[in-house]
Amino acid sequence: MKCRLSSLMMVVSVVLLTLSPLAHGAPPPNPTPSDGNSNTAGGSNVLLTNTGSYNTAFGNYALSLNTTSFNNTSTGALTLFYNTTGFYDTASRAYVLLHNTTGSYNLAGGYQALLSNTMGNYNTALG
Repeated sequence: MKCRLSSLMMVVSVVLLTLSPLAHGAPPPNPTPSDGNSNTAGGSNVLLTNTGSYNTAFGNYALSLNTTSFNNTSTGALTLFYNTTGFYDTASRAYVLLHNTTGSYNLAGGYQALLSNTMGNYNTALG
């Protein structure tokens, strides 16, 4: 009886693995597709006024007022909120680069890092 159960479990395992989409080289589904300008967003009120491209924003109000900027990464609540035309900025955690409007090439991580930066370029802050 024990041998039959083991054999049955082996057969079921092989069948399930064979039928799995991953076994056939299919990529996993993308839960967050990009828009026509290659922007990717998740969260409430994200990229509300955006016409730019290649931006990634996750978190409530992340990059909300972004207009024509490009290549920004914003993760966390209110990160890069006022950014309009700044580009190549990266913000991670809550309120990071909140007041940045036109500053570019900034990297900030940690609660309120570079909070008051508005136009500064090439800054790095970790907090």
